[in-house]
Amino acid sequence: MSVIVQTIAGMLFPMVLIFSFYVILHGHLTPGGGFQGGAIGASAVALLIV
Repeated sequence: MSVIVQTIAGMLFPMVLIFSFYVILHGHLTPGGGFQGGAIGASAVALLIV
């Protein structure tokens, strides 16, 4: 992976993880919940690996 892609992925990772926790914690008020938040969190980790 190029340096630019690695840098941007590293910058996006915390934001995507925070959004994942937001979806998990506010699942009772909005559509979403544990599965959707977990899928977003897993995709954040996959973004770093790939």
